[in-house]
Parts: sequence; structure tokens; C-alpha cells
Amino acid sequence: MKYFLSILGWLFANAPECVMEGLCKTVGWLICYFPNPRTRVAFSNVYHCFPKMSRRDRTKIVYESCARMVEMALFVVASPHMSVQRLANRVKISDTVRSELQKLSDNPLPLVLMIPHFAMMETITMFPLLVKNVKIPKTGVFYRPFNSAGMEDWIKKSRQRFGIEMLSRRDGILDAVKILKNNGCVAVLFDQNAGGAGCESLFFDRLCYTSELAGILTEKTGARCAVFYAKRTGFWRSEVCGEMLEASSIEEVTYSGNVWLEEKLKQSQTARCDWLWLHRRWRIHPNQRTSLHLRGGKSILGYTMERMGLKELPRKNSIYLTLPNSFEDAASIAPVLKALRNSRPDSKIGVLCGKKCAAALSGEEACADEILVLPKRAFGILPRFKTFRELFYRYPDINLVLEDSLAADFEAFAMGAFQRNAIKTFRRRFFMTGVCNLSDGGAGSGSLASKCLQMLKYFGMKTESCQQPPTSTK
Repeated sequence: MKYFLSILGWLFANAPECVMEGLCKTVGWLICYFPNPRTRVAFSNVYHCFPKMSRRDRTKIVYESCARMVEMALFVVASPHMSVQRLANRVKISDTVRSELQKLSDNPLPLVLMIPHFAMMETITMFPLLVKNVKIPKTGVFYRPFNSAGMEDWIKKSRQRFGIEMLSRRDGILDAVKILKNNGCVAVLFDQNAGGAGCESLFFDRLCYTSELAGILTEKTGARCAVFYAKRTGFWRSEVCGEMLEASSIEEVTYSGNVWLEEKLKQSQTARCDWLWLHRRWRIHPNQRTSLHLRGGKSILGYTMERMGLKELPRKNSIYLTLPNSFEDAASIAPVLKALRNSRPDSKIGVLCGKKCAAALSGEEACADEILVLPKRAFGILPRFKTFRELFYRYPDINLVLEDSLAADFEAFAMGAFQRNAIKTFRRRFFMTGVCNLSDGGAGSGSLASKCLQMLKYFGMKTESCQQPPTSTK
């Protein structure tokens, strides 16, 4: 693989630029328009961040993001085969960054750099090349190590070409602290999904997991904190820009990084197209068995809500329950819906049901955020399907299907929720991503409301009377 990448890199570096740009656009177009789960993630991300934007404009952002992701990948492969002069002509450094680096040279202080996942972000490792007259402090950049020794060697040689030290995410923390204590710089990618190792926070008012690494390094070493990012100025061209952040604690740094990036994506068309929308930034429950409650644990939700002036979590995610048309006992299902809302206070609760049930639920005290009436299949197949397709373009997170029929399975598929859960029966539940076996809980058969409650508990719903957002923890 190492030698294969070297050959490809030489070909990419020496091919006409128009050919490489056309290749990036073509591959980006295929990624954007060929149906696949990851592209739907990108469209969902853009939709939830910019719900008032037209579908055409959102599609343009996703396409540009896909094309620039390919551009970044090919630049990583090609750049080791480009001369220093060629790279210096393509990558520039802003006056702000030059000024801050000069200050560090005159008065050395530790500095933590927060790096967003923009296209051409790899050019940030080249900034020592761009400031020849300024003494650059020792700089380390965290990266994800490879299991292949050959690939690991190739990555290190290409990225350490200009004096940057690569720090492994697995065991590079002590090296990072050592660099900072010697008044050096450490760069951290801060805007990706941190999974179980991250802390709960808000980004575009949606719950997510954010890495605290930048905040931990800043607080523990007394370092200053800044955001450095690569602003794309053309194909394989960028300007390294930066802004200082007035933050010193773990919570402040983590919160400030999210706020800075959110404002940048709102204000800058270039930044919106540069950011990697394809990654699952807001994936908070990869395990479906825990998807109906907040994780808890490490969190800056309390701090974030206080800074934003929020009294409750914004309901930016969505959970839809599909009830059988024949079900009319709204009084029995309403308490279950209220319990679900308390268990997932970050989500809107929607109900798809028959006309009589919808009328009864609308009279209950705020048991659901949205109630959609489904026409009977015998008379309204097309209008019913249209309802599910309209929901498809809202990119729902979870669909809980309480009806046992093949038609209901197809309707769930038409809605396209990322998680589609149903109750296990004697037949196969088509297109479902999760199936609940009620016998596992010893519940057996019962009323629909009883089955619904058991199903929601199976997928993680907590039945406490109210679940408050966790307080900040370090």
C-alpha cells in the first residue's frame, strides 16, 4: 500500500491541474448523488443546521463538501511529491497568524491550537515553511495512527516534512504536555464526534459528543488557546488563518470551540462548503438499545445552557411513533408519550395515527409535539405514501413502528429514519434496523399501549418522572 500510494501521489502531483480538479468534482458528484447511508447523513446534518435553506442550496453544500473531501484526500497523497517552492506558492498565511507567531517567537508561551475539519486542513502542517523569518516553537499535531507499519511510516514522513511532530491519539498525551510545558504548540482536531470518550454538549442546538482534549491541555498547562484553520482559496490552494480564544478552563475551551465553528459555518459560504458534513457529528446513540435516553456522564450541558440562556434542551432531534389506523385508545398511549419525552428531552415526539386517535391525542396535555393523520390504505394509498415521503426529507432520527404489517414495514422504509424499530413477530420485519422481542422481558402479549411501553424500555427509555440535563462535570 505504501508504494502504491507513492506511485499514485507522483501521478497526481504531475497531472494537469484541470484533470485533477475534474476528477475531484466527478467523484464528489458520485458520492453526493449516488444513494448511500453516509450521504444521507450529510444531507441530514445540513438540513438540521439550516432548516430554512432551500433544498437546492443544501444540495449544493453537500456536493461541494463531497468534492472538497476528495480534493483534500488527493492532496494528502500528492503533496509529498511537490517541491517546497510549489507548495509555498499554493499555501499562504494570514497576517493575523503571522503576527501571533511573531509574538510567540518574541515571548514564548504554550499554545493549544484547535483545528476544524475543513478542506485543505493538511496545509496547516506546512506553516513553518511559510514563516521563514520567524522562529517557530516546537509543534505537535495529534493524528490517528495506522495499524500498518508501512502506512504509519509514510504518514509520518509526509506530514513531518516541515518540522511538525506527529502525536498519536493512543499514547501521545504525555508528549503533548511535555511540548506545552516547554512553551511549544499542540494542535487538536476538535470538531469530530468524540463518541464515548467525549462530553455531552450542544452544537447548532443539537446534542453531540465533543472532545475535551483541547480544554484539558489548556487548563492543565496554563496554555493560551486559538483556532487555526485552512481557508480554501482555490484548487489545492489555501490560506492558513487563525483567531485567539479567550478561554482557559475545560468547559470554556470546549464551549468556545463549538460556538466559534457554528458562527463560522453560519456566516461564511466558503466555510460551509469546506466543512466535512459527511461525518456523523451528531451521532449520540450508535447502540440502538440505549437510543431512547440521554447518556449522562461527562457533560457540559449545564454550562452550555447557562451560557446560551436556555432553560430546557432544544428539541432538534425527532422520534416518530407509527400507530395502527384502528387504534383509538389515546388515553392509554398518552402517558407513554410523556414518558418518552422526559427520557429524550432533546427530541420532538411525533405520532402518525388514524383520524380518531389523532383527535383524542390533540386534546391531551402536550403529549406529542406533532400529530399526523394517516388516511386508510384502502382509500388513500398515495396520500399516505406522500406523508411518509415528506417526512423522508425531514431526516427523522428514530421511527418506532407499532403496527405489524408488511405495508407498515414499507412505509417505515419510505420515511427513511436512521433507526427503524419494531416488535418481533412470527414473520420477518423488513427494512427494520432494530427488532424488540417482548418475550425477553417476560411481558408476553397485552394491549398496544403495554406493548409500546415494553418496546420503548427495550430500546432504552427511562421511566423516571423527569430526566433533567446533567450538570457540568470535568
